[in-house]
Amino acid sequence: MSGAGVAGPREPRPGRGGRRQVAVALLALAAALGVLGAPDWVTSSTTTALGERVAVGVGGTAAAPALPALALVLAACALAVALVGRAGRWLVGLVVTAAGVAAVAVAAGVPGAARRLAEDAAAARTGVGTLAGGVTVSPVVWAAVAVGVLAALAGPALVRAGRSWSVPSARHERARPAAAGTGTTGAGATGPVADGRRARTGGAGTGGPGAGGPGAGAAPAATVDERAAWDRLSRGEDPS
Repeated sequence: MSGAGVAGPREPRPGRGGRRQVAVALLALAAALGVLGAPDWVTSSTTTALGERVAVGVGGTAAAPALPALALVLAACALAVALVGRAGRWLVGLVVTAAGVAAVAVAAGVPGAARRLAEDAAAARTGVGTLAGGVTVSPVVWAAVAVGVLAALAGPALVRAGRSWSVPSARHERARPAAAGTGTTGAGATGPVADGRRARTGGAGTGGPGAGGPGAGAAPAATVDERAAWDRLSRGEDPS
């Protein structure tokens, strides 16, 4: 049972666990950016035209509008990790690094623009763009910076970890079509392929002309190949 066309057992893919770990890590970073964009990054207060004091807050998605898009990019890279090959992981690693650097840039720029962001939020809420108190920057901003740094470092780590990822062997890919038939394909073949061959040759080797034993000189029984008969009928011929 060791014919030339028989495919052996598929080789193990040691990199599958590594791919899963990297995908989970990227999904965690994407989820972290999404969660950190929900609370207020900048808080202050203002007064209305009637002198009423009103609190003003600027959320992370308003302070850093690119944050949700960067979270989606990291999530897409997590899905791509399970599909790309050795060349694709370089591209995915580059995209992950770029997304991390962009997240660091947009988050780190919020403290410098905190007062302007608070004034814009106050004007949008009360129509008065003058603040009545100081501006506070939430520690969530620095948490987002840390997540961006981790994402930027995950890109090179992805490329290094991808060296152990394997791809399907080309030898097994070529041998797979040859194994479609049942049984071996060498000498002494068995199964449907060999049965069809014996049917087309009139049962040679099992009592045909020249075979030893009783009835060697008798004419062999006609064996009808049903598939060939149907083919001849479809062409309009009479198989009888």
